Amino acid sequence: MGSLFVEILSSSYSSSSSSSSSSGALMSSSKKLLIFVCSLALVLGHYPRITEGRVRIPPGKSLPAVIIFGDSIMDTGNNNNLKSVIKCNFPPYGQNFPGKVPTGRFGNGKVPSDFIAQELGVKEFVPPYADTSLTPEDLSTGVCFASGGTGYDPQTPELVSVISLSDQLNSFKEYIGKLKANFGEERTNFILANSLFLVVAGSDDIANTYFTIGIRKAEYDVPAYTDLMVNYATNFLQDLYALGARRFGVFSAPPIGCVPSQRTLGGGIQRQCAEDYNEAAKLFNSKLSANMKSLNSKLPDSRMVYIDVYTPILDIILYPTKYGLKVANKGCCGTGVLEVAILCTKLSPTCENPGDHVFWDSYHPTEQAYSVLIPPLLQKYGLAMKPMKLKLPANVSVPAVIVFGDSIVDTGNNNNNMKTFARCNFLPYGRDFEGGLPTGRFSNGKVPADLLVEAFGIKELLPPYMDGSLEPIDLLTGVNLAAGGVGYDPLTSKIAAVESLSDQLEQFKGYIEKLKGIVGETRTNFIISNSMIFVVIGSNDISNTYFLIGARKMQFDLPSYIDFILNHASEFFKELYRLGARRIAVLGVPAIGCVPSQRTIGGGVGRDCDENQNQAAELFNSKLSAEMNHLRYTLPNSKFTYMDVYNPLQDIIKNPNKYGFEVVDKGCCGTGLLEVTKLCNQYHQTCTDSSKYVFWDSYHPTERAYMIVLPENVTVPAVFMFGDSIVDTGNNNNLPRTFLKSNFPPYGRDFLGGVPTGRFCNGKVPSDFVVEELGIKEYLPAYLDPDLQETDLLTGVNFASSGSGFDPLTSIVMQVMPLSEQLDMFKECIERLNKFVGEEKANNIISNSLFMLESGSDDLVNTYYHTPTRFFQYDIHAYTDLLLREASSFVQKLYELGARRIGIIGLPPVGCVPSQRTLAGGKERRCADKYNKAAELLNTKLSAMADFQTSNLTDARVVYMDAYYPFLDIIQHIDKYGFEVVNKGCCGTGMLEVTILCNKWSPKTCTNASTYVFWDSYHPTERAYQILSHQVLQNTIHSFF
Repeated sequence: MGSLFVEILSSSYSSSSSSSSSSGALMSSSKKLLIFVCSLALVLGHYPRITEGRVRIPPGKSLPAVIIFGDSIMDTGNNNNLKSVIKCNFPPYGQNFPGKVPTGRFGNGKVPSDFIAQELGVKEFVPPYADTSLTPEDLSTGVCFASGGTGYDPQTPELVSVISLSDQLNSFKEYIGKLKANFGEERTNFILANSLFLVVAGSDDIANTYFTIGIRKAEYDVPAYTDLMVNYATNFLQDLYALGARRFGVFSAPPIGCVPSQRTLGGGIQRQCAEDYNEAAKLFNSKLSANMKSLNSKLPDSRMVYIDVYTPILDIILYPTKYGLKVANKGCCGTGVLEVAILCTKLSPTCENPGDHVFWDSYHPTEQAYSVLIPPLLQKYGLAMKPMKLKLPANVSVPAVIVFGDSIVDTGNNNNNMKTFARCNFLPYGRDFEGGLPTGRFSNGKVPADLLVEAFGIKELLPPYMDGSLEPIDLLTGVNLAAGGVGYDPLTSKIAAVESLSDQLEQFKGYIEKLKGIVGETRTNFIISNSMIFVVIGSNDISNTYFLIGARKMQFDLPSYIDFILNHASEFFKELYRLGARRIAVLGVPAIGCVPSQRTIGGGVGRDCDENQNQAAELFNSKLSAEMNHLRYTLPNSKFTYMDVYNPLQDIIKNPNKYGFEVVDKGCCGTGLLEVTKLCNQYHQTCTDSSKYVFWDSYHPTERAYMIVLPENVTVPAVFMFGDSIVDTGNNNNLPRTFLKSNFPPYGRDFLGGVPTGRFCNGKVPSDFVVEELGIKEYLPAYLDPDLQETDLLTGVNFASSGSGFDPLTSIVMQVMPLSEQLDMFKECIERLNKFVGEEKANNIISNSLFMLESGSDDLVNTYYHTPTRFFQYDIHAYTDLLLREASSFVQKLYELGARRIGIIGLPPVGCVPSQRTLAGGKERRCADKYNKAAELLNTKLSAMADFQTSNLTDARVVYMDAYYPFLDIIQHIDKYGFEVVNKGCCGTGMLEVTILCNKWSPKTCTNASTYVFWDSYHPTERAYQILSHQVLQNTIHSFF
C-alpha cells in the first residue's frame, strides 16, 4: 500500500500496545467475533460498488476541506459563464448526474473532484467557485477553481479564453478573504493548513498547445517544453504554499495519446495511441515527480505528493473488460472520435450505455471510468499509517464516533465528579496506558471506546466530553459522553451519584451546538447523521440496582423490570434519532453474572457464575434486539442494530485457553474478588502480567480482553446462493420449458427502474439483501444472466432456480434446474475464476466466501402435499429424512469444492402463505398447520445436520439459519412491523396468483405493496424480505467465523 494521504496528512504517528498475544489467539478472536464487523456493516448501509471503503485520515488528523485547481478533468462548472468554446453546460453532458442536470462538468456525471471529496467523507459534490449561490458552509469545506482548457503554460488558457492558473490563484486569494470574513482568521488558517489541495493540469499543454496547435514547437523541443511546464507547476505550488496551503496532491499527466481525439489526430489510419504524446507525458511526469520531492524537503511542514494516474488509466484503456468496461477507443457522444465540448451536443447521438465506455466524449472519461479509477487510486496512496481494522462498504463515510454509556466505555467523564465512588483516575488504573497514566478509564489501558474509534481509522483515543482541554478538532471527530455507573433506569445513576443518561443527552445537545459554531449547521447535520453512535448500558441496572442493592425488587419482578428499563432505553434511542443520529449500534449486556465481583457475591462457595444475573441479561438482550429491529423499520432512514457481546465474552470466559488467557474468575487488581474503583488502588498488589487475565478489576475486562472482543480485519469476499424462488434472481428467465418465471410485469414493479428481472417479488429478494447487508454489492446477479461479467464472479453469483428442491423429483415436475445442475454451474464458475484471477486467488475467494442454500418449501408444498407420488411412498417423517439426505449430500459436495462457510436457511411457515391458506386452510383461510409442522420437522433435522457437519468437516462452519420463527413473528404481529395485510398477496386477488397467474392483466393489484407481507400468493414483498433477511443474518452471522 502506498502513502499519499499519509504523507499529505501526517507528520508523525505512533501507537502503543500494552500487551502481546499469540497469533493463534488473535486469529481465533477475529473468526469468533466477525459478527461485530458485520453488525457494523448492517448499521452503515450498503452500496453497489466494489471497493474497500473510504480513504482514512491518520488518527488525530482532520480534513476540513478539499480545494481544487486545474483543467477540465476537475472543473465542476467554472467555465459556464465564460466567452469560450470550452464549456459543457448543455445536454447530453450531465445525463447521468443527479437530476440529469448539465452542470458544466465535462462528463456524463460526477468528475474526480466529486469522487475524491466523497471518498474522503467531506461532501458529495465540490461546487465551482464561480457559482454565485455558494454558502459559507460550501466555502469551509472546499471549492473548485479548475477551468476546462487551462494548463501550466500560460499560453494554453489564453488560446481558448479560459481561466489561467494565475487567475485561479487570484480567485483563491479572494476565497481566503471570504473565509476570514465568515470564520475568522484563526479558523481560516486552520482550514488552509489542514485541507487537501489538488492540482490537475498538463494534458492540454501537451495535447493542444504543443502537438495539435503547435504554437510552442518553434520555440521548444519536447524536453525543453516539459521543463517549461514543470517550472510553471513548481512556481504555482510555491505560491499556494505561501498562501497557507500545506497538503498537496498533484496528478501526473495521463496517457494523453490514448484519448479518442488524440488517436484520431495523431494515431494514424488505425487510430492507435499517439505514442509521441504519451512519451511527452511520461517525460513531464518524471520531472514533475522529482521536483515535488525537492519541494517537500525545501518547504517546512509541507506534504507534497505526486500521484501517478498515467499507469492506472493506461491499464483501464488497454484492458477495459478487466474493469467491467467494453469500449476504449472512442467516446460515447456522437461518433466518439472528435466530439468534445460544443461538438458534443443534444443533436449528437449518444451510446445506449455510457457505463460500457471508458470515455464520455473524445477527451474525457465517463463517470463509470472515474468510479473505477479514483477509489483504488486513493486507497493506493491513502491508507493511514495505522489502517482501519474495519472494512466499510463502498461509498460509506464515518466522520466521527460518539459514545454513550457506562464504565465499560467511559474514558474519564467522572474524573471531576467528587460525589461518586465510580472513579478511577488513580493508579493502578491506566498502568499499561501510554505513559502509564490513570486517565479515568476503568481498565489497565484502552477501553472499547478507544478501540472502536481507532478501528474506524478516525483517531487513536476517544476523549471524554468533560475534558476541559478539548479542541475543535476533537469535537469534529467524536467524543465520549459515557459515565461510569450509569444505567437506563434513572435510579441507577442516582445510586451511583453520576450523570444520568438524560444528562448525557443534554450534553449531546450542547455538543451539537458547539459543532454548529465550528462548521455550520449543514456540516453538523452531516456529521451527526453519518457518525457511528454506540450505546453501552444495562449492566449496572441488572447487577447493582436490581440484584445487589435490590432497590427495584419491591416494585418489579424481573420480567417487569426488564420491560421497565427497555422502555427507558427505547425512549433514549428515539431521542437520539430526533436529534439527527441515524447509525446507532447498541451493545447488549454481557454475561454479568460471570464477572469476578458477581461470582463472589452471588455465585456461592464455589464462586460459580451467578446464573440469575446471566438469565436476566439474556432476557434483556432478547427484548433489546427485538426493539432494535422494530425501531429500524419504523424510523425512516435509521440504522439501528443490536450487537451481541454476551456470547463472545461468554466464550472467552468458558474457553480462556483458546484465547491465550489463564485467569478468568478473578481480576488482576488486588485479590481480584471484589476490588473495583476505589477498592482497586496503589496500595493493593496487582498481578505482574495482566495479559493473562480476562478481567482487570473485579468488574471490568483488561485491555487485551477488550481487544479480542473487538474485530480483526476479516471480510466476506463473495456470496454464492443456491435454492429456489425465494432467492432466484433471474436464472429461470432462460429456461425454455418451465412456466415458473416472473420476468414480466407487475413483478419488479418497485425494483430499480421498475424492471421485471425474474425475481419473484415486487423488488429485491433475500439474495440481494444479504450481499447488501454484508457491504459486498447491491444485487446478487443470476449466473445465467447473459450480461454477467467475469468481475461479477469475484463477489458472488446466484445459481438458484425457482421451483427446485432438495428432492430431485421436485425440479423434474417443475422443469427447472435441480440442485445437481446448480452445483455443475458452480463448478463451471470455479473454472472461470481460475482463468480470470488464477487458481490461488480463486481458492482464497471460495474458502472465505459465504455459501447459502435455501430450499425445501417446494418439496413439501408441491411435491409432497399437492402431487400424489411422494405422499403414497413416504410418511412425512420418512420424506423429511429423504430431503435431509439430499441436503447433507449437497453440503458435502460444496465442501469438497472448497466451500467452508455454508449457511442452510430453514423453511418458513409455508402453511401461512396465502396460496396454502386458500388450498388447505379451510373456509376461514387459516394457516395450514400440518404444512407448518412438516416445515418445523425438517428444520429440526437440518439444524442437527448442520451441527454434525461442522463437527466432522475440517475447518467448516455449516450454520442453520432459522427463518421460520422470525417470519412467523412478522405474520402473527403485522402491526409491530408496520404491515396491514398478511392473509393475501398484493397481486390480483392475492389468493392464488403466482408466476404467470400474476401478470399485468391481474385485477385488483394493490397500489402500495409495503403494507402487504406477501407480494403474490407465495412470495413475500421486498419490505418483508428486508426485515426478515436482516433478522436472520444478524442472528446467525457470528456462527460462520
